[in-house]
Amino acid sequence: MLHSATRSVALSLFDIADIAGSESGGVPDVFGTLMPGVQAQLGALALTEGARLDVTICALHFQTAPLRAPFTGHLYLVQTTMIRGEALQALWQGRAQCDTLAPEVFADDN
Repeated sequence: MLHSATRSVALSLFDIADIAGSESGGVPDVFGTLMPGVQAQLGALALTEGARLDVTICALHFQTAPLRAPFTGHLYLVQTTMIRGEALQALWQGRAQCDTLAPEVFADDN
């Protein structure tokens, strides 16, 4: 789910083109790229430059960096961890499901 300040949009795994993670200097980076056809759905969120989206996947909660216009469908998830980034990749790739993720993925410090 993507949540703006006033609305939400449900996405499926098929709406995601890529999930990538990296780590530099101990700081994890998790990026998501949405499929081009998702742009119409995102219009319902009434996105504005500088707004942040809340992202919910299973019971994992993320927030994006402030959006820049024009919105291109690339999301940078901030203040997360590599464990959660790896969990997102496993979900997207079909290697895991919400009910099979290890409990430590949901711990506040992960």
